[in-house]
Amino acid sequence: MNQSEIGVELVKSKWQQASDVEREQVLLELKQLGLSITDAILALRNSGFYSLGEAKEYISTSPAWHVEVENGKVLHEVAWQVLDDFVASQRQQSRQP
Repeated sequence: MNQSEIGVELVKSKWQQASDVEREQVLLELKQLGLSITDAILALRNSGFYSLGEAKEYISTSPAWHVEVENGKVLHEVAWQVLDDFVASQRQQSRQP
């Protein structure tokens, strides 16, 4: 059984009857098992409790995944800046004879 399958089984076994606090504990357990944030999102999605968008939203507000969410925001901003810089440099090069 791979990490994603373990995540789905854990969510299926504990999620439906869990309180909000217990659900947060499940998300923390997924993290402690070594699942990535993407794996955790897929575990919620593949367990049948959420759509992909709902699972992403749920994880994005989870205290258990706060650091990863914030790091993802920073990475996203840096990636856009690199892309903008690249596009600007390409435009500048295309103007040169």
